[in-house]
Amino acid sequence: MPPGDGTGGYGGEGVSGAAGAGGGAAPEGAGGSVPQDGAGGQGGGVTTMSVETCNGVPPTGVGVPAGTVTTASSSDDTDPAVNAIDGDIVDEWSSGTTTAWITLTFPSPTMIGAIRLHADAKPANNEIFTISTSTSTVPLASFTALIPSAPGVLLPEIKLPSGVYGDLTISVNAGSSWAGVNEIWVLPASTCP
Repeated sequence: MPPGDGTGGYGGEGVSGAAGAGGGAAPEGAGGSVPQDGAGGQGGGVTTMSVETCNGVPPTGVGVPAGTVTTASSSDDTDPAVNAIDGDIVDEWSSGTTTAWITLTFPSPTMIGAIRLHADAKPANNEIFTISTSTSTVPLASFTALIPSAPGVLLPEIKLPSGVYGDLTISVNAGSSWAGVNEIWVLPASTCP
C-alpha cells in the first residue's frame, strides 16, 4: 500500500514530522508548532513519505477490537505488550531496549484510517515511530516526536491509507531512551476535521 499523501508532521520543540512539510499542531504541553521538512524511508532505499497528523478527538478506553493479540520484540519483566491495549494510559509496554516493535493482530480484518498513541520515555527523548503491516513492504507512516517522561503525552492522530488490515506493527527507535508505548488506539476513520 502506498504511504499517505497528506502533509504535516508532529510539531514541537526539537520535533519534526519524519516526512512532512510544515509542522502540525503540538499536543498540550509538547511545545509550539515548528515547521519542518523531512524525508522518510526505511532501510537502505531512498523513499519519500508524507504523514498527516492532527489533534482530532482524544480517545479513551480500549482502542482495539476485542480479541486483538499483541506480540513484541521484547518486554521488560513488569511491562508486557498487552499493556499497550488495555485502556490504561498509566501502565505501558516497555521493551527494555532502545529499539523495538509491537504487533497488533486483529481477530478479523479491521477497517483502519488512523491511529493514536500515548507514550512516555525513560528518559525524555526524540523517538521515531514507524507503522507497517505484514501485507506491504512499504511503511504506512513514519514520524518523529519528542516523548516526555511519565505521565507522557497523547500524540497527534496519524492518518494511514484507509483500508482493511489484519495486523499493524509499530516500530520504535527511541535513541538513548527505552522504547515503549502506554496505549494504542486504531480508528476506522480520521476524527480530524
